[in-house]
Amino acid sequence: MVLLVLALSTDALIASLAYGTNNIRITALPAAVISLVGSGFLVLSLVAAGVVRLFISPAVCVGISFGLLFFIGFASFFQGLFKNYLRRRRGQKQVRFEMQGVQFVLDIFLDETKADSDDSKDLSVRESLYLGLALSVDSLASGLGSGLTAINVPLTVAIYAAVQFLVVMGGFSLGKKLRGKAAPDLSWLGGLLLIILAFTRLF
Repeated sequence: MVLLVLALSTDALIASLAYGTNNIRITALPAAVISLVGSGFLVLSLVAAGVVRLFISPAVCVGISFGLLFFIGFASFFQGLFKNYLRRRRGQKQVRFEMQGVQFVLDIFLDETKADSDDSKDLSVRESLYLGLALSVDSLASGLGSGLTAINVPLTVAIYAAVQFLVVMGGFSLGKKLRGKAAPDLSWLGGLLLIILAFTRLF
């Protein structure tokens, strides 16, 4: 449970660091919205996994759980390279989406600070909703993978919500102190934690 919460909070840490270094303010309410959106997706995935467990044998669930978590962890580990590739393709106009909302979320995925769409240097509640959606992609798949084995759903979600809120506020504060400097690339950390979590499912 601890590994899952830490892994899912890594993206929020990276985003909030970027906001701090770019002098874009995050107050408590937007941070709470980001936390609640992520928690909502995590609840959905954990509950869905619990339903799946009713129809599949424990041994198969363990195998699927390992596979999902390992794949997501592997993809997250190389997320930085993937983002750089997509940025280049978007620069060449080779990545297009017709739905404006989807395109906006993709923009935030590539550059978290794009959520501040009005350039106000102050993240609004509406903008934090988009950021929360972009940061919740891993929550869906990772929650499904984790929920296929025994897990305390209410406790996990409660801890995740609290940690996510603290990570966003703490990352923003740290980012302000690093203003003018390049934020450290921690995109690999969440992936590493998920890979470790995957192997714990085998023992």
